[in-house]
Amino acid sequence: MIDSILNSLEGQTGEVEIEIENKKSKIKIEIEQETGKSEEEVEIEIENIEKENGIEKEKDALEAINEAEEEYNGLLEEADEENVTISQELIDQFSSLLNQAKDEFDLGNYDEAERLAEQAEKLLDDEKEENEELGENEIEVEIKDGKAEIEVEIGDSEWEFELETTDLDTIVNEISERTGLSKEEINNIIKVEIEEEEQEEEDNEDEEKQEESETNETENNEE
Repeated sequence: MIDSILNSLEGQTGEVEIEIENKKSKIKIEIEQETGKSEEEVEIEIENIEKENGIEKEKDALEAINEAEEEYNGLLEEADEENVTISQELIDQFSSLLNQAKDEFDLGNYDEAERLAEQAEKLLDDEKEENEELGENEIEVEIKDGKAEIEVEIGDSEWEFELETTDLDTIVNEISERTGLSKEEINNIIKVEIEEEEQEEEDNEDEEKQEESETNETENNEE
């Protein structure tokens, strides 16, 4: 009965604790009338309910903080395995929110602690969703003859173009301008293939030297 009365008050005020502090006498009288219990008994019941509510809120806040930390560690492990870079800005924002949540928890502000922890976790969820979308995208660069042939697939959009440069920074900047992706996003998924011209030249030189050696040997034998 006391629970139902307090619940009805919570619906009216939003916070049982505030209503109890502001209109405690009126609440106690109403509860006494509804339950037939003495003032002392009602006071004990209210304290017990407040204590139970506080413990439940504490558990919820602690669980939210732990879940945020677990998801953060999981995201770092996944990023390391897939060679994906997590932006420093995200790390800083997450750390700030989680530290605020822990501070509020230590102060006993469990509702605020839970809210901040859930906000921190949402940052990670958004980052994971963005990484999954990027995982479906492809950027391939083939460098040969002093040029870069580029193929980009971002969602349903595709780009194919050629640049008169082999400078990777210039290539990334051009891809960024055309696609709207950040340099960090591009570097996470770009694949570069370089045709080994130097090796071909060395092979040609070796062949020429071999032919020259054979020619000299032949001439020496004839003499």
